[in-house]
Amino acid sequence: MADEAPKGLPKRGAIISVRLATGERVKPHHHVPSTWPAPVRGVAALSRLLAVLEGVGIGACLLAVVGLATWQFIERNLTQRHIWFFHVPPWTDGVIRHSVFMLGFLGGAYATYTGRHIRIDAVTRVVKAKRRMLLRVFTTLAAIVIVGIFAKAAFGFYRITLQETGEASQAQELFTPARGALIIVAGYSVIAFHFFVQAVIDVCWLLSKSEPPAEWIAEAAHGAELPAEDSAVAAAHDPMGLKETAEREDAAAREDGIARDGGPDLDTVKKPEERS
Repeated sequence: MADEAPKGLPKRGAIISVRLATGERVKPHHHVPSTWPAPVRGVAALSRLLAVLEGVGIGACLLAVVGLATWQFIERNLTQRHIWFFHVPPWTDGVIRHSVFMLGFLGGAYATYTGRHIRIDAVTRVVKAKRRMLLRVFTTLAAIVIVGIFAKAAFGFYRITLQETGEASQAQELFTPARGALIIVAGYSVIAFHFFVQAVIDVCWLLSKSEPPAEWIAEAAHGAELPAEDSAVAAAHDPMGLKETAEREDAAAREDGIARDGGPDLDTVKKPEERS
């Protein structure tokens, strides 16, 4: 079929896995070569584990918000019509409120892990790969400092809320003010850790003799799909893969032209040597 690619060839829009000099493929996000020092591989593995837990937490929070809010809505409307239904627990409002709160921090932490957080990349897009990574090291360190200040302030707030522990109004609450403040501390701490791992990996690639993977230095798609404006990066780091992709697309275009018109479409099909 025209849309089927030969086995082993990368597809456009899929994650690009760049070939290193050793033949090893580096996966996206906080994956590092197996030849790197154990401490670096350890913090990268911990960052990936936290990302998995963040994904599970996001799903659990969404389930809690939707499920408890639906239960609360049905129970309220039925009891108003004097129809019996299972009563929602007294801690429902607190769980819904804090689940929405946790969604923000879990999403922010996961976005930091994948490099999808909000950033201004007007400068980094016009500099070369190595300089882009070096600049990102400094901006990441600045982000760590800012997030650290927020985490310290959140910990101070947490210590204040501990004084309210044991009050009668919190007897039936799963999320007390102290636990809610602890969410802020943990959220900022995890975000800072993901920033730290990103800076460590950037420094290691800068000190390494190997060329960094294209997806790692692509600012707009850090560790994910490589955008069109970073195609030059892909060409520099994986020319073989880029050539294979071009050949696959040429073959698909020829088959599509034959299937549509009963013969090759000379206006739309180009030979590999004619591609720019």
